[in-house]
Amino acid sequence: MSLTIYPLNLGEVEVDFSFLVWQTTCGNPTYVPATAWLITGADKPILVDAGFRSAEDVKAYSGLNARQSSEQTLEAQLSRHNLKPADIGYLVHTHLHLDHCGLDDQLPNARILLHTQQRRSFQFLSTIARTSPSWSVNSGIGSSCSMKRASCSPASVPSQPAGIHPRTR
Repeated sequence: MSLTIYPLNLGEVEVDFSFLVWQTTCGNPTYVPATAWLITGADKPILVDAGFRSAEDVKAYSGLNARQSSEQTLEAQLSRHNLKPADIGYLVHTHLHLDHCGLDDQLPNARILLHTQQRRSFQFLSTIARTSPSWSVNSGIGSSCSMKRASCSPASVPSQPAGIHPRTR
């Protein structure tokens, strides 16, 4: 099997340059891309991260400015590869920040995969998406878990306040 990886530019978020290079040109705001990755060649297309829902949500939840052109929407980026959001079979999250998981609900057929430690951010994800989805959490292989929309309560998933990401062993 041969896999091909494509970068998808799903908008930009404004950060201080020192966020990119520690203690370098502090106070100099710059825009960085909210990048997702499309992987083709597997049995189903795989998306790594899903971008932010809207520039307004980024501002409301993080205080950061964001921008997104019509060419940077998930639909537009996927259409460049003859795909629609419903075609995505797997969504892999690097972590559950709002610029990585804001569009999860736009991928109705995707099986969502994330690291076990990120399960604790699960309810924060629901807040960002402004929905109350029902999910089931199943332990996966190794140090990952998989989450698939199902009819059970998310109450069984440990919650954590937004912005707090404790290290657990």
